[in-house]
Amino acid sequence: MQTIHQCLGLSPAELETNLAGIFPGLGGKPSLSVLHGDASDRTYFRIHLDPHGKGPRSLVLMKLPALWTDRELPFLNIQRYLERLGLPVPEVYGYREDKGIVFLEDLGDRTLEEVVRGAPYSVLADFYRQTVALLARFQISAARHPDPKCIAFRRQFDAAQFLQELLHFQRYMIVGLGGREIPPEDQTGLLREFSSLCELVAGQEQVLCHRDYHSRNLMVSGNKLGLLDFQDARLGPRAYDLASLLRDSYTVLPEDLGEEMIDTFCNLLEEGGHPPLPRNAFRREFDLMALQRNLKAIGTFA
Repeated sequence: MQTIHQCLGLSPAELETNLAGIFPGLGGKPSLSVLHGDASDRTYFRIHLDPHGKGPRSLVLMKLPALWTDRELPFLNIQRYLERLGLPVPEVYGYREDKGIVFLEDLGDRTLEEVVRGAPYSVLADFYRQTVALLARFQISAARHPDPKCIAFRRQFDAAQFLQELLHFQRYMIVGLGGREIPPEDQTGLLREFSSLCELVAGQEQVLCHRDYHSRNLMVSGNKLGLLDFQDARLGPRAYDLASLLRDSYTVLPEDLGEEMIDTFCNLLEEGGHPPLPRNAFRREFDLMALQRNLKAIGTFA
């Protein structure tokens, strides 16, 4: 079995040298533990540091599945943009391109999912108001300050990509996990319905999307939120991230709270300068986006 250092491709001495370069005068011997991610091809480790040293008590290492050779790493490119907008993303301390390792600020262990599990309605509502406010801020800030140098603005959801995700659901859920053969006439019907759904969601107003905005990618420290897993950000439907949050795979919200959050989101966008959003039309956009998003998620986990 490989040791943690072998998995990282860094010897203990190399790691100490890297850390000393990031935090001069750090002192002490760092220790490592594995962090368990969620459906990711990246591996995460926590470095525990001397609590009496000059730097933080811990930081996180993100190990890429392979070395990145195509220009700038998307995670770093998008992190820099979101940080400029003042959004709560982890600070990047360093990047070992030759090892595929990123040294990151540690945002802790408490995900939104864990914090609200079994919580009273008032606590649940308070945290979801914060997450919806953060999402509105994300969209408003990006609309006001687009940056062609940020890779997220050069990537976009379209009907073809949404359709591929639904065919993924068909292949891995219905046929693979479900073991069902689909007759040709049903294939035709599915393709027709899938294509119609994808054209409808792709026709929504386009904004910058986080792409995976849900309760396992929002970290909670005290009453503050931190944002993770944004490296796939791109332009997409305005309801995409809201559907990802309010109809996620991990936290089921009371229906009245979900309705309140949809209305709150629209109010915040309008307060930020967006033209009035007819609620019935937006709710339909939201429901269609939630349907596509969750069929895609079912296919992924299948």
